[in-house]
Amino acid sequence: MTRAWSAVVALVCLLAAGCAAGPRTAAVGSAPAGPDPQDLQGKLRGPVYEAADGTFSVATPFPPGSPEFGDLEIKELYGAEDSYVSFAPGNGRDVYRVDVSRTHTPSHLGVPLEVVAPLLVRVYADQLEHIYGTALVQQRHETVEVAGHRAEFWAYTQRIPADKIDGGDGRDVIETDYVYVVDGGDEVATLWAEVPEPCGHCGQAERAAQPAQYRSVDRFVRSFAFGTAPAGTATP
Repeated sequence: MTRAWSAVVALVCLLAAGCAAGPRTAAVGSAPAGPDPQDLQGKLRGPVYEAADGTFSVATPFPPGSPEFGDLEIKELYGAEDSYVSFAPGNGRDVYRVDVSRTHTPSHLGVPLEVVAPLLVRVYADQLEHIYGTALVQQRHETVEVAGHRAEFWAYTQRIPADKIDGGDGRDVIETDYVYVVDGGDEVATLWAEVPEPCGHCGQAERAAQPAQYRSVDRFVRSFAFGTAPAGTATP
């Protein structure tokens, strides 16, 4: 393993361990005020979050005025080489993440996106499998476009055991993980959304017809842009 790749593995392990959800929380009442922009390092302009270092912008997965936005929790982690943000409503069941690296890119590592992307995904997946004790099962893999850039897309399903869900009804939950690794040239972004209903086999049009969770994934991914440029597109 090269020194550069050892560094990216260590970084992703840190992010996954520090920012991945622990035991899930069942739905509770919401606070309609929403996130306080004063508490953030980045900027929250209505529904759009702008990274504190200007590396990316993305819409919150739930629009202002929705119950999910009312109790939305935003976590941030900024370093010299990477920028990370996650969005999760208070029920703890949905998690949307963006991780942008400025050094661990295909061009920096000297390998193509189709080599880098599965390794990035696998390190995150290992952390989630360790937390919940169950495997992520691949349902779909495609080369797509996000924000005008080439990306690799995966969908996985994972069973979350009932004993990992605080205040649940005693039943396991099946989640779908939608994962995009986007090659921005000087940067590479990993977009990772976890939603509680499974539709890992669905394509773009099928997901658009699904409940709000799937529309939230599409909203989130379509809105992503490197820098503070206008929102991009995603086409699985």
